[in-house]
Amino acid sequence: MQVQLPSSLFREHGVRAAYLFGSRARGEQSPHSDHDLAVLF
Repeated sequence: MQVQLPSSLFREHGVRAAYLFGSRARGEQSPHSDHDLAVLF
C-alpha cells in the first residue's frame, strides 16, 4: 500500500521526515497489524 500525503501537511506541523517500520514496512502484516510510524520534527 502506498499513500502520498500533501507536503503542506508536513510543513504545517514541522515534520522533516516520516518513516514506516515494522511488519507493514516488511510486507508481513496481518489483518490486525497496526501502523508503526517514526516522525522527525
